[in-house]
Amino acid sequence: MDQRSIGWLALVVGLVGAALALTMNTTVSSEYGSVNNIGLIKDQQNYLIFSGLIAMAGLGLVLTAQTAPAEVPSGLRECPECAERIQARAKKCRYCGTEVEPLVVGQIIPPNTEDLSDESLQWVADFYEIKPANGGYDYRGTQHPTLRDAVAAARSGNPEVG
Repeated sequence: MDQRSIGWLALVVGLVGAALALTMNTTVSSEYGSVNNIGLIKDQQNYLIFSGLIAMAGLGLVLTAQTAPAEVPSGLRECPECAERIQARAKKCRYCGTEVEPLVVGQIIPPNTEDLSDESLQWVADFYEIKPANGGYDYRGTQHPTLRDAVAAARSGNPEVG
C-alpha cells in the first residue's frame, strides 16, 4: 500500500472512531434518575482525542503523498523536443519532425544534467556522495572526467553511464 492509501485509511478510521465516541452513552441510572458519569465522560474525551490524532495523521499523509510519475511503456520514449511519446527505435519524431537518435530497447539514457545550476549540481553530488579523485570524480568506484558526468551516472542509477 502506498502512502496516500494508508493516509485515506487512517483518515476514515479516525473519523469513524470520532463518530462512535460522540455517540457513546456517558450516563448511568441511579435512584435519582439518569446522571452523567465522570469516568465515562473522560473515556469519551480520550477516544475523541485519539480518533482526532489518527484522522489528522491520515490527512497529513494524504496531503503530503507524492504521486508516482507515469511510466513510459516499454518500447517508447519521449521526444526531447516536444515530449510526446515516440517509438524507441524512431529516427524522427512523428509529432514535431525533430531528428532523434534511435535507441536500442533496454539502452540506458543518461539523465540530462544541463538543466542543473552549479549549486544544484554540487548539492546532487553531495547527496550521492560523489568525491573528487585523481583529476576527475568518483561515483561508486567508477571514475568520471567531469562532475556533470558523475551526477548523470548517479541519477541514472548506473555507475557506468556518463
